[in-house]
Formats: sequence, C-alpha cells, structure tokens
Amino acid sequence: PVLAAVADYQRPDGHFGLEVDLTKPLPKLAPPIPMLWGNARLLVGLVTAAQEYNDPKLLAAARRLGDFYVNSADQLCSPAREADYKTSGTYGDGYQCCYFPAIESLALLYRATKEERYLTQARRMADFFQKFDVLPVEHSHGNLCAWRGILELHAITGERAYLDRTIAKWDAAVKGGFVWPGGGIGEHWAVFFQGDEGCSHSDWLRFNLALW
Repeated sequence: PVLAAVADYQRPDGHFGLEVDLTKPLPKLAPPIPMLWGNARLLVGLVTAAQEYNDPKLLAAARRLGDFYVNSADQLCSPAREADYKTSGTYGDGYQCCYFPAIESLALLYRATKEERYLTQARRMADFFQKFDVLPVEHSHGNLCAWRGILELHAITGERAYLDRTIAKWDAAVKGGFVWPGGGIGEHWAVFFQGDEGCSHSDWLRFNLALW
C-alpha cells in the first residue's frame, strides 16, 4: 500500500514534504533541512523499490525527486552561500548532515537510469562536500551516507581521486582515534562521546565492506 500511494504525495517540483522557500537562509532547524534528509533517504528507497518490483511508476517518482536536486542546486549547492550553510552546524538537523547523503541517492539513480544529469549533480555535490567534511562532526550517520556516495562515484566513474579521498577519510578516522575500541563509532564523529548509534555502526560496516 505504501508503494502504491507514495508518488501521490510528491510536490510539483519533485520533493516530498512541506512547501519550502530555498532562497531563505538555512540556520539550524530551518524547515528545508529535515526535508532534505528525508528526501535523500527516500530517493534511495524509491530507486531500490523500483528495481526490486520492476515498477515504472516508482522509477518515475525517483526521477522527479532526482530532478528536484538538479534544479535546486543553485540554491542548495552554491559556493556563494557556504557561510549560510555552515550556520546550521553539523548535527542531524544541519545542512551538512541532511543535504550530502543525496550524493549516494543520485549515484544510484544514475545507475538505474543512465541519465547524465544525475551523475553530474552527484559529482557537483561531492566536490562541494570537501568544504564541509572536517573531523570532528556532530553526526556520523549522515556523514557516512555521503561517503558511501563518494565511493559509489568511484565505482561508477573509475576515477582514482574519489577512492583516494575515501581512503584518506578512513585513515583520518582510524588514526585520529574516532573509531572506538570495540570497532564501531559514536553517534558523533568524536573521540569521546557518551552514546553510539546503530545506524552509524551499520554505515561504518558498509563503508569498510565497500572499501574492501
């Protein structure tokens, strides 16, 4: 029932959720930020479900959502707004955590459709991500979703630079003490933090398996 109904909730510009004004500043908890997190993860789900069930309606919904990311790039991936984006912080209610996981989503959408605009947008976001990804950050789950996307770009393009960046991230995490003695990581990408998160442990495992 969910798969049959999900596309009915899609907005005309392709995103799901509340109407938002992307031209406004993006401080912590600005309305577009949680929307971006949900849509990034939903796009992975739409592509996967479309392929698993051979459902053209779901793939069409995924394309529309992918087009939202392509068409909103001047508002959400603009070097001129870098300072604005950074005001939201790096926790799960911040731009860095919620926007860049769509690198993975768009890479998977490109694999499913072979439509170049999705790969181009994923690459643009991966390049821009370098300005934000400095350990420690407050939310490891969103950060590692983005890193799986960068590793996916290496798999798609064969470009060594993506792999080298990923290995450098792994080295920084391990050598910097961000990986805990038990082998997992905290909810925060921090050497010391009071709690872990199952999502982040899963991400770290998947990240290592993909690297291997």
